[in-house]
Amino acid sequence: TKAYREIYINSIGAATQQKRGNNKYPAGTVVVKEAYKDKSAWEAKKSPQLTVMVKLAKGKSPATGDWEFYMGSSKKNLFMNFREYADF
Repeated sequence: TKAYREIYINSIGAATQQKRGNNKYPAGTVVVKEAYKDKSAWEAKKSPQLTVMVKLAKGKSPATGDWEFYMGSSKKNLFMNFREYADF
């Protein structure tokens, strides 16, 4: 199936995103993904499912590859304090 999504990466991780291959993102990287159910929802930017990923310092969460995840919907409030990282 075809995926319809938008992906945003803050300036901390932007350089890594531009590289080819399986690169490791630096701590402080924030990735926000908007996933839409179909093309028309994507075109209208209507009701995306949100996933926010934060790259933690090495060793903070080995089970998740040192990533922290937040998931939600645009219909629900998703409260996060990323002032330190969210430089989009």
